[in-house]
Amino acid sequence: MGKVALINKIVNLKSLLLLLILSLATLSRLWRINDFMTFLGDEGRDVIIVRRMLTELHPALIGPQTSVGNMYLGPLYYYLMSPFLLAFNFSPVGPAVMVAIFGVATVALVFKFTNQLFGNTVAFISALLYATSPLVISSSRSSWNPNILPFFSLLSFYALWQIWTKKRHRFFPVLAISFAFVIQSHYLGLLILPPLLLFGFLSVRSEKSDRKREIKTQLLAAILIFSFLMSPLLIFDLRHNFINSKSIKAFFTVRQETVNLKAYKAIPKIWPISQELINSLITTNLPLVSKVLPLLLLATLAISIKREFSRRQSIFIATWLISGLVGLGLYKQTIYHHYYGFIFPLPFIVTSLGIKEFFNIKLTQGMGVLLVIFLLYQNLFHSPLRPTPNLQLSRTEAVTRFIANIADNRPFNLALISKRNYDAGYRYFFMLSKSPVLKVEDKITDQLFVICEDPVCNPINHPSAEIANFGWAEIKNEWRFPWGTKLFRLTHPQKYP
Repeated sequence: MGKVALINKIVNLKSLLLLLILSLATLSRLWRINDFMTFLGDEGRDVIIVRRMLTELHPALIGPQTSVGNMYLGPLYYYLMSPFLLAFNFSPVGPAVMVAIFGVATVALVFKFTNQLFGNTVAFISALLYATSPLVISSSRSSWNPNILPFFSLLSFYALWQIWTKKRHRFFPVLAISFAFVIQSHYLGLLILPPLLLFGFLSVRSEKSDRKREIKTQLLAAILIFSFLMSPLLIFDLRHNFINSKSIKAFFTVRQETVNLKAYKAIPKIWPISQELINSLITTNLPLVSKVLPLLLLATLAISIKREFSRRQSIFIATWLISGLVGLGLYKQTIYHHYYGFIFPLPFIVTSLGIKEFFNIKLTQGMGVLLVIFLLYQNLFHSPLRPTPNLQLSRTEAVTRFIANIADNRPFNLALISKRNYDAGYRYFFMLSKSPVLKVEDKITDQLFVICEDPVCNPINHPSAEIANFGWAEIKNEWRFPWGTKLFRLTHPQKYP
């Protein structure tokens, strides 16, 4: 009875610790999310499209356009956004909350996945560091298609692990669903395809003949599900002369300034990319530590692969990591933080595996504890919740409300002068308020409101198409908001002498 009571106590303690980690993850992602969330042109574009999907019942066949290659992602992210935008009465906060929920779910999945591979110690450390990582928190608080990539990438490998080691072939459809979301979140998600194919092939090949029929059934279901989820892109291509397929082909075969197809060319870049991964996700801007830590983690992986009880698990993780690093090394352009989404969980898992090595040796257990405390301190000290919130959503709404009031229900044109934004966010709130804002190419009105987010700008003779096409104009009024944004009303001189 005493032994049973002790086991129950340990289980309850583990459950409490996991609950605390998930609570911390939830708080850090949802606290004042409306004040901290990003709401710029891309976010405004997305909610405009999804609102039209809901109000006009017009299904989307494509998602956002990529920044490089003139390609379109699939529309699955828009369909994920829909119920949340509707539930929040078309407020952009709804999709941001959705991303936060996926962020918390990723923490839970990090624990579950890592616990199956390496046990409780690695699982708890991984989940704690992932839950508090400043970069991960920042990417979990705004609605943007790459921000759900870590969850679905990890879900793909969780399903693959079940298939490969547990022979649970019912996870083939789960793998198909998660991989469809991965590549429709960001095309760099294709870099997880090599390990998926490798371990999927090994799983099928190692099965006994009497289970082949079950495998074929599950594989067929997976193929049908994947085809269905990718079908909007195919329909779009059929309607538009395969424009997206041609862009994807050109991206990998013609645009040699973007992707290097020679795998060995990636080797010199693997080490700098590894250091950047550690610096941005684990050590939080400690470049010197980030130069040393990858060596220790590489040694940890080598030790784990050598050990019989963790060989399969470590090879599984190493294959995912190597595929990602080589793929990123082949990319010639700037690698932004959100490009790492498909391997976000890996640095935390490998780091936690390294910390566990300290716990395995009695003399270094204290160092392991101190390292966890140090990394947790770094995360909390650099928390994105500490600075003043950006208030982008409320400020955008305030500017549009002000314009709607002074426009007095008269039609107007709109322009935005900004180096890091475009006007879709403002236009969304005008759409909600049913303000008579018109694009210059549709109709030139007798007033043009110019929003200026740059420190210095002159709307007269500005090269922006919305301003230039408005024609000869003069500044009729000028206003300045407390946070620095300026607003100009331009009119035609002949109409307002």
